[in-house]
Amino acid sequence: MERLRVWYLEKEEDIRLLVSQIFYKLSNTAPDILRGVHSAAVPLTLYGRHCEQEAEREEWEKVWLELGVSDQSVTLTYISEISDLCSSTLKSTSWSNRIQAAKTLMTVAKYLNTTYPPAHFSANVTSLLQVTAGRTFPGKSALLSALSRTLTATRSLQGLEEGEVLEVFFREAGKKDEAYVSEVIRSLGDLFLGLELSDCWERVWGLCLTFLTPPPQEKEEGEEEESKEKKKKVETFSID
Repeated sequence: MERLRVWYLEKEEDIRLLVSQIFYKLSNTAPDILRGVHSAAVPLTLYGRHCEQEAEREEWEKVWLELGVSDQSVTLTYISEISDLCSSTLKSTSWSNRIQAAKTLMTVAKYLNTTYPPAHFSANVTSLLQVTAGRTFPGKSALLSALSRTLTATRSLQGLEEGEVLEVFFREAGKKDEAYVSEVIRSLGDLFLGLELSDCWERVWGLCLTFLTPPPQEKEEGEEEESKEKKKKVETFSID
């Protein structure tokens, strides 16, 4: 099982797909074997359900169904193993692995909500806060979405410093990539909807204003000349 886990986390896409197929074969033909290693199988299956490749994702979804588990109860039972897996993959040099881990934590928050164990809640939030620093990469908004969803799961910051949390969102919303920034603002909005936080209206409005104010339109050469001529006539009329 450990070898399959390592292959899935470290190998190329074709190997990853093969691992998902092996898991499905086991769940379908030898479920007792898989049930005997639930502590390893459940976290990897949950993680695999959030991969980018559709064919691979479908295999993991079938494994999850074959496991015949309750989403909330099995997540709560193996929250330590799931958190450890996500914590390690969030530190991966692979952007796709980070995104997959973030999406997995979003689902964890969805399944657990107010039953999220405080210790694992704090650990997972800390992991997400740490990996938001640094350059913007394709799909990075998933990290902020996961952070927002996790923070709002329990309807409380659970002792975390509000200013530190908000500053991460405001920092990322100051980046140049407009598509990324719009997703960050969306996650920030979800955070304000889900939690009672300090009034940051002016800062939030300043961010939104960038998207509400249309960029100045460049005038065609003919239009510019016409505008100058009209201005000249107005000035002449005023002098007269």
